[in-house]
Amino acid sequence: CDGLGAEEAALWARLGAETAQDRHVDALACSLHLSVALATQLELPWSLRDTYAQYALRRHLCSAGCVLPAESELQLQELLPELCAQSWLLRNRRRSLEAAASGAVVSLEPPPLAPSDGYEVRVFSEAISSA
Repeated sequence: CDGLGAEEAALWARLGAETAQDRHVDALACSLHLSVALATQLELPWSLRDTYAQYALRRHLCSAGCVLPAESELQLQELLPELCAQSWLLRNRRRSLEAAASGAVVSLEPPPLAPSDGYEVRVFSEAISSA
């Protein structure tokens, strides 16, 4: 780990070893919070790809205090473009996050053909009016 002393590097590695097997959605979220903050500075001791994929599947079960803010989720998706390209769920999540950030209306619509790989999010350009 660049930029860390020997003791800090040992603690960082230990943190990764201790949390690697914890698949609770709150633990995944905590790892992802650290990932967003440190991914460009340190080598992560867990698989960012696997951790985000598992979180995305179970984020609805995450505690309110642990859930990732939209900005952090978008940053993670920028770090993992190949994962998002392979998953309709993550593509739709990204569209929803980007639309919400811009104030656009989001609608979940089935594709015109039978959904073989899921539903697609449609983003409308009208801004949400605040009444």
